[in-house]
Amino acid sequence: MSWLAIDASNRTCWYVLDNITTNLTNCANATLTGLAQGNHIISVYARDFSNNTGAALQNFIIDLSGTLSGYVKNSTNGMVSAAVVEARQNNLIINSTTSAADGSYLLGLNPGTYNIISFKQGYNTFTGIVAIGTNSTQLNITLIEAEAIISGFVFDNNRTPVANATVMANAFTNMTDANGRYTISLPAGTYNLSANKTGFYSQQITGITAYNGAATEVNFTLAAISNYSNATVNFTGIVKNFIGNMLDAFILFIGNSSYSTNSMNGSYRLEMTGGLYNATASKACYLNQTITNILATENRTQDFTLFPLQAILTGTVKDSSDNINISGANIALMIGNAAIASTVTDANGSYMINVAGGSYNLTASKSGYVYYTKAINLTCGPAEQNISMTPLGTLSGTIGNGANANIELRQNDVIVYSATADLAGFYIITAVVGNYQLIISKPGFQTFSSPIILQKGQNTASPTFNPVETQGAGGGGGGGGGGGGGGGGTISIDRIEQSFLLANLQKGEHFIRITNDAIPITNMTIFVTDYISSVNIIVAKLNDRPLSVPRLLNVYSYLDIYVTGPGMDKIGDAAINFKVPNTWMRVYAPNQITMFRYHDSQWNRLNTTFIANDSTYHYFKSITPGLSYFAIAAVTETPPIITQPGANGTITNKTDGGGITGAATAVMYYWLLGLAALIILAIAVLAYYLYKRRTK
Repeated sequence: MSWLAIDASNRTCWYVLDNITTNLTNCANATLTGLAQGNHIISVYARDFSNNTGAALQNFIIDLSGTLSGYVKNSTNGMVSAAVVEARQNNLIINSTTSAADGSYLLGLNPGTYNIISFKQGYNTFTGIVAIGTNSTQLNITLIEAEAIISGFVFDNNRTPVANATVMANAFTNMTDANGRYTISLPAGTYNLSANKTGFYSQQITGITAYNGAATEVNFTLAAISNYSNATVNFTGIVKNFIGNMLDAFILFIGNSSYSTNSMNGSYRLEMTGGLYNATASKACYLNQTITNILATENRTQDFTLFPLQAILTGTVKDSSDNINISGANIALMIGNAAIASTVTDANGSYMINVAGGSYNLTASKSGYVYYTKAINLTCGPAEQNISMTPLGTLSGTIGNGANANIELRQNDVIVYSATADLAGFYIITAVVGNYQLIISKPGFQTFSSPIILQKGQNTASPTFNPVETQGAGGGGGGGGGGGGGGGGTISIDRIEQSFLLANLQKGEHFIRITNDAIPITNMTIFVTDYISSVNIIVAKLNDRPLSVPRLLNVYSYLDIYVTGPGMDKIGDAAINFKVPNTWMRVYAPNQITMFRYHDSQWNRLNTTFIANDSTYHYFKSITPGLSYFAIAAVTETPPIITQPGANGTITNKTDGGGITGAATAVMYYWLLGLAALIILAIAVLAYYLYKRRTK
């Protein structure tokens, strides 16, 4: 941009361009070049040599000579952005820019003649000549979309060009010339190509990508039919699944003739005439595999890999008591202890699992229901298995005078579920809903018996024992205060044990089998850290917990495993295999069964694995870092209550939740009992003091 002053005598000038001030030494002529495309604010000022600023410069001429501008468009008149526009002289780039989002461009140029070059990937290059004069010059540029090209040669097996062969790229086609050369112009994209000619086997090449403005070379080799139609070739191979297991499948080759056979133990062999074939391997419940354009010119191997069709298992989970759909139930297909596939039922109790065909254990679990399991065999395609889950009820309460009382749920005079109250008389039993006879018994007290209907969710029963009159104070409910406390704190611990005297143990693992069937441990593997001349290992089942350890909930059995002898300090880790009867596990899932070890004044949960089950027992394995007291228990969604001596010698409660437990009530019970004893003692002392004073 430039301007010319009509009257420039005796004046000083400056201009402000986009808020930037520039002083001028010559007011008569000024030129601005290299302005970026867009709007600019330009103000021009002047004053005379007497520094008179009151007068403004008048009659400026502003022109746009020395600029080239316009738009870059495509063949359909659409605007092209980011296209390069260059102005060249003698093949040197004088100035260049790129088109804006609206296709516009602007170049600042001195007057003269320029070669204008514009280009962008995917378009043919534009070239033109333009003369830049004293005025602004306009030049609109049109870029033509470039075509993609696929070209190449067609030969026979002797590398001789094949003329007049038809080459196709999807719907685009052309013929080869005398030199076997073909060229196909087509839009950019991905194509499947084929070459055909009478007397030759056709050839297909798939997935060829063609780019705008570029040529992609694709050559073909066609085999003459006459060269192989009389040859005899043998095809051999194997058919396997995706993990490498051999499959018996049907094999079919289709060409000028058809040949078929069945693979035996995964292997097949076919004799056929030479030619071009498509081969397919198929088997029920597997996806077919087809291999095309196999040229049979000599004996060769062709293997197949088949992938299984998925089995689709669907169903609905309902409550067996009221037929209501159960949402949020965990559904799994298990092989051994591993979940192969799993899902959760929706709001309508429905589920769907996709899995490879095979034999599984179908399981369903949800809090408040009996663990469901059923063996199921799935083949390919849809299968349906509806599930009926049996609800559970929880019966709990605190029994008056019920410390260590025995609680039983019976049906037809058969004990179905049982539990033992803690020192505060608290108990809890989880059982299948239904009709039971509730029996609560304790030596020295009258037996409580009452029919009870156990319903879903929480149920309570908190009767109070009445002592048997002929028993006196022996049960802790009668006699003096000391007699009652002593009776309430008595726990009989009967043991069933088996001992093992071992000698000359080398460092490493040693296996011990427990033969007493009354003990729930079936075998142990102990790790010896160094040579032991002799050691005695005792394994015992306890009828109740020792007085020195707190009680756990949902306990099947308490155990005592310990070592005596000079080598006891050289026994390290141990693996303990144990069994739990199926009758006890009716309300628990295998993954809820856990072995606990009592150590450092607390119960510690051990790593426990479900191994197997039969018609009588479920079998498990736990790893322990040492030997001491143990408990086999079920861990429900509400974690078992663990009590342990606190730092100050009091009893503290350890749970994942909160609230007052039965053990805490027991602490309060003994605290009150001690307080009562102190009051009685104080009264006795006061009475004795008054008596002595009166007799003086």
